[in-house]
Amino acid sequence: MEVLQVRGSELDKFDQINKAVLQWFHQMQLDNVIINRPMVREKALSFAKEMGVENFHASNGWLEKWKKRYNVSFKTASEAAKAERDGMMPPSIEATLPMLLSRYTLKDIFNAKEFGLFYQCLPGTISHLAEENCADGKHSSSRLTVVAVANAFGERMEIFVIGKPANPSSSEDVKNIPCRYRSQRKSWMDSSLFEEWVRELDTKFGESGRKVALIVSDSSAHPDIDGLQWVELIFVPPKTDSMTQPMDQGIVKYLKTKFRSLQVKKQILDCEKFNELSKLSIPAIMAMLLQAWHSIPFQTFTSSFQEGRFAN
Repeated sequence: MEVLQVRGSELDKFDQINKAVLQWFHQMQLDNVIINRPMVREKALSFAKEMGVENFHASNGWLEKWKKRYNVSFKTASEAAKAERDGMMPPSIEATLPMLLSRYTLKDIFNAKEFGLFYQCLPGTISHLAEENCADGKHSSSRLTVVAVANAFGERMEIFVIGKPANPSSSEDVKNIPCRYRSQRKSWMDSSLFEEWVRELDTKFGESGRKVALIVSDSSAHPDIDGLQWVELIFVPPKTDSMTQPMDQGIVKYLKTKFRSLQVKKQILDCEKFNELSKLSIPAIMAMLLQAWHSIPFQTFTSSFQEGRFAN
């Protein structure tokens, strides 16, 4: 087994990174700023870049060693329970879905996925020095519903965002971001918003004379729509999402991960500049989502559709 050799000078640099992170951590604690694991790792990478250390990786292993060395611990503020899926596709869906899609080429098969985004959440874990008392506080959050649509070739439709505010920040700010925004009292998709959105897609594809299939979850918020000429809605049971919706095979996960990375970087900047986590506006969130959406590699779409049995 090959053993990685680390030179003495590199060890000194690693030690400097550790101490710089600890000093930054102490400063944030003095300013009563809540710090989470991703923020510590991101800050360590930032220090490594400043010091010109190329082979430093702020891995989970590094974080655990850093915590143990400096007696730092993280306590869970809240945990969300994950719903279990049986991972099996019912025979009826397995048999009928290929038949329904057989009329379309792969480039004309799109999948739409809705997911919730709690964009104003405080960090899921709070950090402190092990010997200090850790005061618990209220977990404040705001929710958006995000709808992402794409095909196996990485052709992405406009991100659709649903929030509570009718006029988030400046309406001009929202207009300047190429995302679709609508308000709803619970920030959820409903039947009227769904129909309006699908009819707009129908018009869009009709302009290029392109007939497509759009795979969506079957729910009360997704009614069948009469009069569509260019978009055929293919409804799949919600409990089979992981098997029948390619977006669940890695695309949405990548989008969320990239978004959180951008959010963490913004949190660090806020902590260092203002000594607090400032609330992000909806236009700022939409801009981050758009950046994350267009950063997803082409291969992620291809492999996700393959996992969902839509591509060879």
